[in-house]
Amino acid sequence: MMQTFRTSWLCLLGAFSLWLPCNLMAQEQKDPFREFIRPSDPLTPQEEQKSFSVPPGFEVQLVASEPEIQKPLNMAFDIRGRLWVTDSSEYPYPVKDGKPGKDTIKVLEDTNCDGHYDKVTTFAEGLNIPIGLYPYKNGVIAFSIPDISFYEDTDGDNKADRVTKLFGPMGFERDTHGMNNSFRRGFDGWLYANHGFNNQTRVSGSDGYTIEMQSGNTYRMRLDGSRIEHFTHGQVNPFGSTFDEQGNLFTADCHSKPIYQILRGGYYPSFGRPHDGLGFVKPMMEHLHGSTAIAGLAVVSGDQFPAEYQGNFLSGNVMTSRLNRNTPVYHGSTINAQEEPDFLSTTDPWFRPVDVQLGPDGAIYVADFYNKIIGHYEVPLDHPGRDRHRGRIWRIVATGREFPPYDYTQLSFQQLIAQLGSNNLTTRMLITDYLTDQFGDEVIVPLHNTVIYACQPSIRAHAMWILFRRNALEDELLNWALCNSDDLVRIHAARILAEKKEWSETQHYLAVRAVSDANAFVQRAAVEGLGLHPDLKNLQPLFTLKTKVPTNDHHLEYVVRRALMLQLRESHLLARLDWESLEPRQRQLLAELSLAVPTEQAALYLLRYLREESAALDDLPAYFRHIVRYLPAEKLPALIHLARTKLAGQPDLQVEIIKAVLQGYQQKGIEYDQSLKDWGAALVAQLLNSVKDQPLQWINVPVQGGKSDNPWVTQQRASAGGDKAAPFFCSLPLGEQKTGRLISKEFKFPDRLEFFLAGHVGFPKKPANGLNYVQLRRSRDQAVIRRVDPPRNNLAQKVNWDLKDVSGEQGFLEIVDGDTGRAYAWLAVGRFEPAVVSVPHEGLQQQIKRLSAAALLVKTFQLHDERENLAAWLSRERLDPQLKDELAQALIKLDGTDAFQSLFPLPVESVPSTDSFQNNVIRAVIEKNEAQLEPLLQQAFKTYPGRLQTRLAEALCQQAGGSELLLSLAEKGIAAPRLLSSPNIRNQIEQSGSPELKQRLQKLVSGLPPRGKETQQQIAKHLQSHGSFKLSLENGKAVFEKNCAVCHQLNGKGALVGPQLDGIGNRGLERLLEDVLDPNRAVDLNFRTSTVITDAGRVFTGLKRREEGAVIVYVDNQGKEFQIAKDEIEEQKQSPLSLMPANLLEILTPQQLHDLLAYLLQSTKKATAHR
Repeated sequence: MMQTFRTSWLCLLGAFSLWLPCNLMAQEQKDPFREFIRPSDPLTPQEEQKSFSVPPGFEVQLVASEPEIQKPLNMAFDIRGRLWVTDSSEYPYPVKDGKPGKDTIKVLEDTNCDGHYDKVTTFAEGLNIPIGLYPYKNGVIAFSIPDISFYEDTDGDNKADRVTKLFGPMGFERDTHGMNNSFRRGFDGWLYANHGFNNQTRVSGSDGYTIEMQSGNTYRMRLDGSRIEHFTHGQVNPFGSTFDEQGNLFTADCHSKPIYQILRGGYYPSFGRPHDGLGFVKPMMEHLHGSTAIAGLAVVSGDQFPAEYQGNFLSGNVMTSRLNRNTPVYHGSTINAQEEPDFLSTTDPWFRPVDVQLGPDGAIYVADFYNKIIGHYEVPLDHPGRDRHRGRIWRIVATGREFPPYDYTQLSFQQLIAQLGSNNLTTRMLITDYLTDQFGDEVIVPLHNTVIYACQPSIRAHAMWILFRRNALEDELLNWALCNSDDLVRIHAARILAEKKEWSETQHYLAVRAVSDANAFVQRAAVEGLGLHPDLKNLQPLFTLKTKVPTNDHHLEYVVRRALMLQLRESHLLARLDWESLEPRQRQLLAELSLAVPTEQAALYLLRYLREESAALDDLPAYFRHIVRYLPAEKLPALIHLARTKLAGQPDLQVEIIKAVLQGYQQKGIEYDQSLKDWGAALVAQLLNSVKDQPLQWINVPVQGGKSDNPWVTQQRASAGGDKAAPFFCSLPLGEQKTGRLISKEFKFPDRLEFFLAGHVGFPKKPANGLNYVQLRRSRDQAVIRRVDPPRNNLAQKVNWDLKDVSGEQGFLEIVDGDTGRAYAWLAVGRFEPAVVSVPHEGLQQQIKRLSAAALLVKTFQLHDERENLAAWLSRERLDPQLKDELAQALIKLDGTDAFQSLFPLPVESVPSTDSFQNNVIRAVIEKNEAQLEPLLQQAFKTYPGRLQTRLAEALCQQAGGSELLLSLAEKGIAAPRLLSSPNIRNQIEQSGSPELKQRLQKLVSGLPPRGKETQQQIAKHLQSHGSFKLSLENGKAVFEKNCAVCHQLNGKGALVGPQLDGIGNRGLERLLEDVLDPNRAVDLNFRTSTVITDAGRVFTGLKRREEGAVIVYVDNQGKEFQIAKDEIEEQKQSPLSLMPANLLEILTPQQLHDLLAYLLQSTKKATAHR
């Protein structure tokens, strides 16, 4: 069964160098390893074997293949050297209830110790997509939908005849491609496992202790089913894990990072789920090996591999069909992964390495889910190209250094002890488990002596763990080991100490002493122990270590902070804390950590901290929010009094604090009390009073197609001629990628106009891009009278315009930043002479922010006394567009004229006008003239472009009665019936409407050409025309950052609302067009939107992110979060739709679309070649 093939690397490289020049373009255009559906035909195992390339001195051998096995998922070795495999032909569909499965657990065996697996036994059958497994005693612990069970052979025939459920049911309903995988027995005797993508599990052990897991997590369980514990939170889809010899646990996470070091209790990034207040554990690596489709992970050890490979990480990459290699780089206890050339590559794109294991023989074993298609969501599950029967297992050995699998049950006790000194960690762990599970108390004394007298540190370490697992490790021996001179012995002694439920005084002393150990892993284990054994005596050594942790040892720093946090979680300890004994920096640290402590006592600590210390201003909102959330309601007036008195005279800071307090009230699920309302009313009066005498000389409007974010701040800048502190409008401080058009009030042109201008128009050595400029325009015809570009200088230069030819005419200035570049993309303007316009010293942003905050507070607290003031501001001709929307919506909320909501946000006028549609809407809102709503809607549908019509229709459907009104407008021919075929709009009408509305909807859309056919035509059109465009990656990047980054992350930039897009170029042009233009074609269950109907009849659509106390947080298709109180939700349904808008062709020009496609297509990293 096993076959060998060696690759001649010199020949291969020579052939490659000859082939490359003339074929590079063809390879770039159609790389089979970028295709989700591989274009090639399957190879036989022998043909595939010849396709592999490994470094010189290694060879790839075939262990097993179809028909003996089917689709292998996970592997595990037992003490007899046998290889156990879960394989499946059911995947990706779980077996329906009441029907037996066809999946199995098989055992592969080398019966004559010649290195060939010549016997395959089906140990368990009738299973349902089994994945994780661990051979144990006379059977195997394994996951098969829906339970984790112990499958036993009680009569010795190598067939499971008894099944005992240990844990379950485990969630599987939402996803079957991750589930429960990578069962690894830890040094401590617990069985560690990964909880895969998307599923939700609530499970208990026989002791009744319950954990809940949603999507990616890690957990551990007792082998007898007595207890299950959460170990870490987060990751997206961990699939693969391994330990190193120091006891560190690592996982391979599909869709975020190829390798994580797992820290107990840590939080890791995932889709939309927050951390616990401590922040996320910092990753080991930033590189992604060309895709995020990672599965399987092993650490190399043993005599087979040369020294340069020892300790290396090998992980499977099922998209690039490679084994990636990383070397560990140590910074104290933080291990970073350094990218190395890939360890294995192939010319066969069907190779899919889903599990990677170090065997007891020292070889690397690879489970190959050999398939044309591996993507669970990227390709429909029922695609006929999905292979259900082919599967292979390979092993990679060092040529001439092969060791056959060995049956360690044939060794004597002393021989087994000697093997605990093996360089192969898999061997050592198998023997550790064997001596723990299969031997009696007669081994305790010899093991005790082994700890003391063994020469090799690994033997001592494993002997200690065996004694600990058997509850036979005496305190005196552990204490001795903690003082041992060998690092490895002390590391494991400290880990054992952390696992002990109770400590003696001596052990507490030794743990504190170990915090100062010279070895960072000993320190980290000791700190973890202090965290698990809370005591006020732990604070001082933890404080001391916190000040000494090297800046690059992120993991030690995290564990120290977590240990301190765990002391605070014991409320009785926090209540006894001696405040006076703490230094100011220690009080500050405990305040920061209190954000991770959801208790009243932590809120009381923060309250005292705010009263007695000067907290960093940036931290105040989080502190106030946390206090409100966990302080008893009757104590909240004292907090509000503190905020008002301590922050008196700082209205802008009070605004940020009151917003945080409001969030706390909402999360707490309580009504606003009078003290909060009084604070809000007083703050509104202060805000409005501070801006009442400020003229509105300038307004910002977005550049064509740009966002509405205002880029302008007031900044003191130096000018040519010596002035160093004049106020300037500047677009640099808030980020050079922001854009905007700053338009002045109208004024009479003087004979001349001088001002100073700084900034850039692109990179210095490139031609000016013309995107940044200042221009003077005439009011009567909008003509540009003068224009000047920035001088490509950070020092402001004088501009002098002679205006005698237009003197006395009316006009205005425009300051335009239209450059979205990351550098050399800003400008600054100031020092106008004569002062027909000026730069406000208070700053344009401050004025807008204060009015915006006033509108929010008036709306929130229903401050009717302020209606007249808001209406007066709203009546002004010149107003920031976003502020105008906010003021109007505050009036709508005050007046109860909710029907107007659908008209907002209003389209931005390129040049403000008194007689415009926008002003007509504002006038109707101020006058409460609801009779104008339908005429205004008619005007909007007649004049808006298609993109804005879609947005208007969606907004209208969210209002009570809005669906009826939209259908009525469509029936009158005012609103285009095509709007109703939009998936989001149709879904909202169907979810909220009566049968009569659904009939009207169907009648309106029945005569339209199918949207799917139209979309397919657009996809085909753009697929054909892509090559005719002159493409710009820079512009494509700008389009992505403007339109996509609010929901998607690429190259570490952007938000993780939707799927991460690293490696998306592997999909190819056609699939990318389908994803972009038809986002509802195949929506991952985890990214389907919810339709929420409130008690008031409003309809909201968004992606559910999380629950925060009494509210549920959703995110809309702009990437913005919104929340709805649980008690206001009448009905909530999950829709089949994506959050991504389906009208991208209305948003982007053809050139922008193809630039975006080009940018996404190049986002695939070339896999590294061997050197």
